[in-house]
Amino acid sequence: MAKELPYFRFTSQEWQNGLISLESYHLKGLYIDICAYYWVQNCSITKAMLGKKFRDAKTELNELVKLGILKLDKNDNITITFLDEQFDVLSNKRKARQLAGQKGGKQKSSNAKAKLKQNSSYKDKDKDKDNIPAYEDFKAYALSKDESISLDALKNKYDSWVENGWKNGYDKPIKNWKSTLLNTMSHLPKQPINNGLQKPKKLKDLYE
Repeated sequence: MAKELPYFRFTSQEWQNGLISLESYHLKGLYIDICAYYWVQNCSITKAMLGKKFRDAKTELNELVKLGILKLDKNDNITITFLDEQFDVLSNKRKARQLAGQKGGKQKSSNAKAKLKQNSSYKDKDKDKDNIPAYEDFKAYALSKDESISLDALKNKYDSWVENGWKNGYDKPIKNWKSTLLNTMSHLPKQPINNGLQKPKKLKDLYE
């Protein structure tokens, strides 16, 4: 698998929302290295193999297992869920192409082993997810355009787009979120008008 597709899909949204995002830079770097090794080994390694490969980081390996970032079954096998899901999808596609070649009888002998190519459904499936901003960036941009916008409404709009696969209310992919947000803000409610009972918050106070 690693020779046929030497890279795996990685999205910033999943990385920022995952447990690993809360850990030290050292653990994050080790985790990425482990992911690469896991993929090269066709998503099949044991804790013992990791111990030999990363013999100078056994304490950190145990910490990743303890945190549940690396999962360990009763047979000492390591599991990294997001890579297993990709591996299963790609393996099924490879088998389908091999069967199609056998039935057609037109596949050249040099291509008897079907080479898996990155097709658009795999390559672009999460392309728009890479463009999803963190909510803090989303909010900061909105407030830079209109400080009176309702933060509750803004958060609800952000969540609805994310839950819909980063698509707008018309079920169309959001390619330029800043432009889409600007067009949407005119339809969002404002924060309650302050009647002098409380000083209005300044932009910088919203992040404290």
